[in-house]
Amino acid sequence: MLVNALRPVRLPDGLEGTRLEADALRDRVAAELGVEAAFTNVDGVGYFRPSTHVYNTAADFQDFAERYVPVLGSRARSMAEQH
Repeated sequence: MLVNALRPVRLPDGLEGTRLEADALRDRVAAELGVEAAFTNVDGVGYFRPSTHVYNTAADFQDFAERYVPVLGSRARSMAEQH
């Protein structure tokens, strides 16, 4: 079954970096939160791409909003403070 992905979501300032930093963020989210996620970088701007595959439920998106968004925000603030 063909399923479209949702539109990429821009990451907070401080997380855009490079493609290698996007890969590192993906690996960190997987290790710390136990979630496989797609992060990418286009022209120095970081994005997260949610999946709309049949195995993702509304509860998965709610969980993302409640658990991961605060972690990404905290990480962005930490990166901004380092620069």
